[in-house]
Amino acid sequence: MKTEDQTPQERELHALHKQCAYLERKIARLREQQIRQENIDEINRYILKYTNEKLLQYHQKAQQENISKTDFLANMSHEIRTPLNIILGMANLLADTTLDKTQTQYLNSLRVTGRQLTEVLNNVLEFSRIDAGKTTFEPEPFSLEKIINQLEASIMPLCIQKKLHYSVLYDPLLIMERIGDPLKIYQILLNLTNNAVKFTASGGITLEVKEDSHIPGNLILNVSDSGIGISEEHQKVIFERFTQVHDLFARPQSGTGLGLAISQKLTLAMGGQLTVESQPGQGSVFTCSLPLPPVATPERNLIRLDSHCIMPENFPPLRVLAVDDIKENIEVIKVYLKDYPIRIETASNGQEVLEYLMKSACDLILMDIRMPVMDGITATKEIRKREVQGILRPQTILAITAHAFQEQKKKILKAGFNGVLSKPFSKKDLIRYIYRFATVDRITQPAEKLGNKAIGFYLEQDKPEDIPQPLKEMLPVLLQTINNDLNSMKMALEKHEYPSLYAKAHSLQGVAGMFGFQELGSLILDLSQTVKAGNFIIACELFRALDLYLHRLMKR
Repeated sequence: MKTEDQTPQERELHALHKQCAYLERKIARLREQQIRQENIDEINRYILKYTNEKLLQYHQKAQQENISKTDFLANMSHEIRTPLNIILGMANLLADTTLDKTQTQYLNSLRVTGRQLTEVLNNVLEFSRIDAGKTTFEPEPFSLEKIINQLEASIMPLCIQKKLHYSVLYDPLLIMERIGDPLKIYQILLNLTNNAVKFTASGGITLEVKEDSHIPGNLILNVSDSGIGISEEHQKVIFERFTQVHDLFARPQSGTGLGLAISQKLTLAMGGQLTVESQPGQGSVFTCSLPLPPVATPERNLIRLDSHCIMPENFPPLRVLAVDDIKENIEVIKVYLKDYPIRIETASNGQEVLEYLMKSACDLILMDIRMPVMDGITATKEIRKREVQGILRPQTILAITAHAFQEQKKKILKAGFNGVLSKPFSKKDLIRYIYRFATVDRITQPAEKLGNKAIGFYLEQDKPEDIPQPLKEMLPVLLQTINNDLNSMKMALEKHEYPSLYAKAHSLQGVAGMFGFQELGSLILDLSQTVKAGNFIIACELFRALDLYLHRLMKR
């Protein structure tokens, strides 16, 4: 039927049929799209599930690899530090003996190489911890002077080898007792100074310490050198890991290329800034700004005393039980302490310690961690258990271990140890370590028990008012005597009259011991040993330290 023959109702019905047919086709297409989308969604769900399972597997694998890497690094650290402690310990002991010029040269090379190996080991371990986000900071009161002295002891042999001058600049009135993480600060400065020595062929390196005039409580630590310098292009990447700058015609410098990267990360993590200013051929200046607020006045004397080597005549008599399964480690401890009023007993494992304590008494235990039969942690837990039961009296147990990770140290302390000293350690480290735990009340000694030693004891603590009046009258003559002896020693060094210098040093050590000048005695001993070793650059720096020390005494 033609459209014009249809009634209006028929035309309307026809239009509705066409619309229905269109809608049916559209619904069919939508159903097909829905089915396709459901299939796609199902595939996506499968892919998402598969991907999540794979990511979980990869995450678990990465975690396992991190655990394995951490275990490997911890074991590597332990296995290297143990023999390294013996090597450096024996080298230090050998340095105190009579050696000819060639032997001294060989020994200095051995000690320098040992220190470099220690620094490489520390850098690799620290960077792995930073990468894993496990670096922790433990702010505590510390002596900046102690860090400067440790830094000088590490860097001077390298400077002597390259005939470089090393100097330290700071205001004598600068407060040296600060709050911060001393191990991290030392590592930053050591990396910066080592870097300066590597890239300096002539001239010298200077460490300058000063207050930050813009930020109260901040210190500025500048390490400047007269080395090859750094181009503007290289300055942009110098703090990236495994990066070193060197001359195109020179061989690459030794090292891991991690020192500056670690220093930058540690500085930023402590809320500071590390920057560099340099021009090729004109040296470099690395500036580290760190928040290191001063320690409250009452605590400064204790920190100052703890920053210097304790002389044998000021050391309390002790019986110490040294526990280690490696005989050479015991031998190093024995020789380090041979001049001190310390009786050394030995054991080779934790079981022997328990048997010893059931029969004998000691003032302090130096305990290794890894030992056969019974390890140090198990032995310490057993000792603490017997103390609670009343079987043993309370013991002071100090760990001497090659474990260097902070988590390991915390685990050791949690097991019941009173303190932890990591290998390799120096003679001064060991002596301070024992002294700190063996004589808690050393600052509160009454003047009447000190006798003449009250003069140096209280003067070095900034407490001249506590010196008894009769002894105060001796001060001017005593300080003048010390000053005269120091001048005589300087002249002897300038004239190469070494027997005269040793005689004066021996005499001045006697004065220091008689009148309680502990810091003076330590500096004189260091000076004598330095001159005997032929390190005359260090000797000149020690004379500067003695002049500053005497200047401080005369102002009090």
